[in-house]
Amino acid sequence: MPAQKKRNAFRQGDILFIETDAVPATAKPKNSLVIAEGEVSGHNHQFVDATAVKVFTTANDWQQYAEVTKPAVLHHEEHQSYEIPVGTYEVLHQREATLEDTERNVLD
Repeated sequence: MPAQKKRNAFRQGDILFIETDAVPATAKPKNSLVIAEGEVSGHNHQFVDATAVKVFTTANDWQQYAEVTKPAVLHHEEHQSYEIPVGTYEVLHQREATLEDTERNVLD
């Protein structure tokens, strides 16, 4: 059995970055550095340097990817700013179950 590559992962609040091999061909560039909008607080998870990162999204805008070409600061007013190292990442939003037996994004 071949050894699996260790993948870096980084979390900021309800957002998780998991290192991946490549952005899928079906993902399209996003015209924003915002990874997630704060539904309750109005505070966004967003990168601060457009020269350091490209953000991609799928057609349904649910899956996102970040291609970081130099260390990039991820900012949020309620969390500590975090430097994401060079790499390609899938961006996951934490989900929660509801009493109605459905899923929804965690409200930040």
